[in-house]
Amino acid sequence: MPVFSHSMTRSQPQKNYRKIRQLAKEVQTQKPPTIPFEGEEKLTHSTSDIISAVYGSNEENVHRARITGNPLLAFYSTMRYFGSIKNPDEGLKLLCEANEWLGRKRPQLPFASRSYLSLHLGLPLRIARLIDMCEAEIYMMQAAYEVMTKPEHAWYWTTLGKKVTDTINPEKRKEMYTVHAMLATAQKRSDEEQAWAEAIQLLQETGEPERVGESRNPVWRLKDSQFFSDTFMFKGSTNREALRTEMDEAQRYEKMLWQEIMNGEVRPLVPLHVTENEHNGYYVYAMRYAKGETLADKLAKKEFTELQRVTKLLAKIIARYPTEDLDLVDVEKKTEEKLYAPELNIPRDLANALLSHQAPVYAAIRQDPLIVLNRDGHPQQWQIGNSAITPLDLERKNKHWAAFEAANLFYYSDDLTPEQQKEGVRNFAAEIRKEGARQNRPELRQAYEDDRVLFRILYNAVIHRMICLTTAWSDPARPKMHSKRQGRIRQAINAITSLEKDDNEYYQKNRHDYEPMKQDLTKMLELIPS
Repeated sequence: MPVFSHSMTRSQPQKNYRKIRQLAKEVQTQKPPTIPFEGEEKLTHSTSDIISAVYGSNEENVHRARITGNPLLAFYSTMRYFGSIKNPDEGLKLLCEANEWLGRKRPQLPFASRSYLSLHLGLPLRIARLIDMCEAEIYMMQAAYEVMTKPEHAWYWTTLGKKVTDTINPEKRKEMYTVHAMLATAQKRSDEEQAWAEAIQLLQETGEPERVGESRNPVWRLKDSQFFSDTFMFKGSTNREALRTEMDEAQRYEKMLWQEIMNGEVRPLVPLHVTENEHNGYYVYAMRYAKGETLADKLAKKEFTELQRVTKLLAKIIARYPTEDLDLVDVEKKTEEKLYAPELNIPRDLANALLSHQAPVYAAIRQDPLIVLNRDGHPQQWQIGNSAITPLDLERKNKHWAAFEAANLFYYSDDLTPEQQKEGVRNFAAEIRKEGARQNRPELRQAYEDDRVLFRILYNAVIHRMICLTTAWSDPARPKMHSKRQGRIRQAINAITSLEKDDNEYYQKNRHDYEPMKQDLTKMLELIPS
């Protein structure tokens, strides 16, 4: 069973051998970190489990390991990932999960399992080190093997690997530092904070920060790696508590969507670590998620097939998420803040006029029967990769009316036609009713049965959300969004036109507000640069 399917770089073997021997001596002089074990756990298995783990489908074995939480089955699947042509990172992820299942217990493998792992993974790794000890993957996999068999030795191999990539073979230096930190977290080692600090410092030194979706925080990403199957994201913030909450939310989503994850419909964000200390002025949250494109990317290319799947997932999330302890957004206060925001920079009298005609908007929004999590589920918040969806930016803000979620998803850009938007809204309502039937919750099962009332609520939600987006996208720090502001104002204007057509009775009742509002939005459109 070969450990590596890729070619290894072999350069100056004797010189490198001597150098690595010296680096190994340096590591041996360092004091190793501690692992807070609290007893041992004897890992057991049935004969049929092992036959299946060794000879059966590895995908099925991984599924069984995750369903049962059996670390030994995970170790066998990890070995097979390392020994196949597949990316060994899948094995590394599974290994980290297995350590979570163990808690703080030291794994005690049966003799037969230790022998099998030694023969099929330990021995090939020793041979690989003799062939080329400069290859970073050797140290990553050797450390992973030691996690299973001699946990305290894992630190040694990734530390030596870091020194090798620092001095001899820097090609996978970022990956080496990240694996070192990942295993420190998986083992709950005493060097966890230091390991992540070193990985983050390296990312900050070698990469420029970017923005992901609508996040205002700087982000560093480790992507397009030949070793890692996923993207690593390091999100900076001056508010550590907010990052800690976001990490907790990732764990909440994993529990809430467990069945969808097991079915392969959802691939969750994997939270790794939130730093205790600031790094270049920011606390940093390390996470990983599947490679792919956002829903926004796909819609921009007129690829609409994933929209229905995201709609279904959004409905499940907001229908399942508990909101009892969340504050309800103050829609009047928020509208006022957005219209008077200095970055929007519209005349005060225009802001006053727009604000004075919002009463029917507020009234219609409050007809929405569902108050749900403010998921802010616009198309930038969904990553599509390998047929699975990853919800991004899991902030826990407040709760608001469900129609705001529909407005965010279907009216965020100009990529959908009015017909597609209406179809999407109806699908959204139908998915909420289906989830209500599954949960036996009448308030969900009976929601939005009146199509006219549904779109009355929706169009007014669009008016409010488009004003909010126009202001948010006027921020000087977001120059790429400035050109999209006019489109949001047009969406608000079109929502008033649609309301007049689809719910003329409500429109005529509030004509004295909607007509001047439409005129004021047109003035605002003329003032906002394209």
